[in-house]
Amino acid sequence: MAYAVVSDLVARFGERELIQLTDRSTPPADQIDPTVAQPALDAASSIVDGYVAAKYALPLSAAPPLLTDIACDIARFRLYSDQAPEIVIKRHDAAIAQLKSIARGEIKIDVASIEPPSRADVIEIQSNQRMFTRCSTVDL
Repeated sequence: MAYAVVSDLVARFGERELIQLTDRSTPPADQIDPTVAQPALDAASSIVDGYVAAKYALPLSAAPPLLTDIACDIARFRLYSDQAPEIVIKRHDAAIAQLKSIARGEIKIDVASIEPPSRADVIEIQSNQRMFTRCSTVDL
């Protein structure tokens, strides 16, 4: 499951920062390159899954806002690579600490209140009661 998408990164950190982190073309295209951002988001989602799976069945039906925030902080850190500013490092470390708390059960994510997405392609099957059971068969 993807806990965050490129638009979540833009909403949290601004378009200008994401352009600076992802636009690696020559000459610069002055736009966000999703082919650079997506691997960082995928890695962040994998890290989140690793911790969340200790307490919750995966995949979750939807991403709780806390996990979206955590995934964004981890992806941003990964995009900075070796030149991450101190605030980015602190937010990454705080995100990992939150994930560890979730895995230990100290922070509970509210997965019950998240409505699963409605699906029109779900098939529901109903059947009659069983005709033969262990008690209703006769030994021959």
